[in-house]
Amino acid sequence: MKKLVIIIVLGIMALSFGAIAQTKLQVLVPTSGIFEGDAVLQPIGGSGHQGLIFNIPTQHATDYTAFGSGGVLWMWLLNDKTVKIDGKLLVNNTLFAKQIEVSTTFWSDFVFKPDYKLMPLDELAGFIKENNHLPNIPTEAEVKTDGINVAEMNAKLLQKVEELTLYVIELKKENEQIKLILPKVNQ
Repeated sequence: MKKLVIIIVLGIMALSFGAIAQTKLQVLVPTSGIFEGDAVLQPIGGSGHQGLIFNIPTQHATDYTAFGSGGVLWMWLLNDKTVKIDGKLLVNNTLFAKQIEVSTTFWSDFVFKPDYKLMPLDELAGFIKENNHLPNIPTEAEVKTDGINVAEMNAKLLQKVEELTLYVIELKKENEQIKLILPKVNQ
């Protein structure tokens, strides 16, 4: 598996790969053309990675710099400090961010539709007792093995919050009915 590390310092761009001996990499600077290199990769900074360094002069500033191979672009460095990757980003450590936006095509508002079947509380209690987790929520073992899809998990957690809201509304109605009946029972 190729590892890619990008370092940008004062106009010098370093691309670092692991576990490969030779590569052809294309760096596209739109106003300057394509820089292409065949290189035997050399160690970079004692990290154990092999690297190929491209020096992109500051006079060739542009809206973006793109990287790829075989005529296919797969990464762009935009001047607004955005990195666009057409593929997967694998992070084998902690990812720090001030904000993460996740796009999704589904959400959990279906819970509030009139035809939604809310599980009765006694059935829910039985499910929890038998399975040690909520319905439609992965088990601890599944999460440890497979991880989670953040958008999907947020939708499932919202579904549970919305279900709890419906349970509370239902309990409130029952409580109001008991308040009406209780004075008659006490007479």
